[in-house]
Amino acid sequence: MKFKDIKFGYISAEDEFTYSPELIIDGFLDAYGYIDELLNSEKFLVLGPKGSGKSAIGSKLELISKENKDIFTQKFELRNFPYNRFTGIIYSREAPEIQYLKNWEYVLIVACLNSFINDSSFQYPKKARIILRTLVDSGLLSSEGKIKLEQIVKTTTDKQFEVNLKALKYKKSKQEEKITNIEQLFMILKELFYSIELKSKHYIILDDLDYVFTERENQAKSLSALILAVDDMNKSFYQKEIPAKIIIMCRTDLFNNLSGPNKNKIKQHSGIILDWFQETSDLKNTNLANLINLRTKLSLKSEIDIFKHCLPLDFYQWGKKKETLHVLFDYTRHTPRDIIQLFNEIQKHTDNSTKPSKDNIKYALISYSKNYFIGEIRDELYGFVEEDEINNFIPLLISVGKYRFNEDELKREIQSNDKYKSIDYNRLLNALFNCNAVGQIDNFRHFVTFKYRNPDAEYNPNNDILVHNGLQKALNLK
Repeated sequence: MKFKDIKFGYISAEDEFTYSPELIIDGFLDAYGYIDELLNSEKFLVLGPKGSGKSAIGSKLELISKENKDIFTQKFELRNFPYNRFTGIIYSREAPEIQYLKNWEYVLIVACLNSFINDSSFQYPKKARIILRTLVDSGLLSSEGKIKLEQIVKTTTDKQFEVNLKALKYKKSKQEEKITNIEQLFMILKELFYSIELKSKHYIILDDLDYVFTERENQAKSLSALILAVDDMNKSFYQKEIPAKIIIMCRTDLFNNLSGPNKNKIKQHSGIILDWFQETSDLKNTNLANLINLRTKLSLKSEIDIFKHCLPLDFYQWGKKKETLHVLFDYTRHTPRDIIQLFNEIQKHTDNSTKPSKDNIKYALISYSKNYFIGEIRDELYGFVEEDEINNFIPLLISVGKYRFNEDELKREIQSNDKYKSIDYNRLLNALFNCNAVGQIDNFRHFVTFKYRNPDAEYNPNNDILVHNGLQKALNLK
């Protein structure tokens, strides 16, 4: 057995799904039974920070469907979703919140039908046959290849797009004379859609909501409406006894940034919250440690406690002797991605010997901080602060020069250098706190708070700021 023989994992679930699906099939840790909840309960909203395993859950569901003929999954990504064109699918004088609900229901009905038509148990009224053929002819429906959400939006909003409703023998009422062709199509689709019958289960997975997130009003309102629309559609599936569900994977910070009167109710009733932090001194029995040992067992075909048998017992950190496992965890934000990438870095710095040395770990922590951690923080800030603030936050922290400082010290540094003067320090500090790049120290109780420890914590300008260990090493802060 050699440490370098262990396959801890890739930086994304998509890469594991593509290159090493066994890591998801047999190396997926489901400590709280989330997969069963998604398959067999009303839960549909998966919330968690970046790197917490949301996409891994979606990949696990996809692999389950490959092994079970009675389960169908179809994954749709919003990374290239055209929000500007989306707003114009169905013209309406109603408030955007109402209009966007209709738009999403239309898009999601078409998306669901792209899954249903691959199911031999799919049954529908005779009059639906014509409209399904019409959707195929228009490029919105395909039994051969996966139709993307952006394709549904772009096709529908194309100026040349129009459905032949005469073939459907649809007659407008006097009240409907002024509605558009697309709105008529939506009304017909909606009526027929909830009268279909299925014997197999269908799970429609929506992922990458945050891929190009910005705080533009239409995008935020669109995503808020998406969650409400999915909640309504899933309730309709349940009431109509249609074995289908739409599942949303969403970053917690993005969800908290959205508006909506029923947001918390949906979160409490239908949400699954991925929280890997466990308040314990026995880190060897945490879920993150169990995940690493599970991946170790999968590679080596043997039960091995990697923390006991492969790592040095203790390690000097900032001049103090600490248990090695505690040092490693302090460099993460207690997410699977962080801990897996940290062990991958230790592997890179370990030669062909059985175990990594203390020096191997020392240099791995430096490269992990520089090559991985900084990049992850930059990615998480995107959409929540301006681009020049993302580019300047690292030089700004280096200019401050300390791992612990207060807001006044930061403001003085900003005011002393022209290149920092455009920075909204309040917005930047809130964003850094929300993505766990910094924590805070209560100046009265001397208590350290990071968002991963307390998801409900808010940035407090009166407390000292503590830069995360993962950044301290890369920035050489003292």
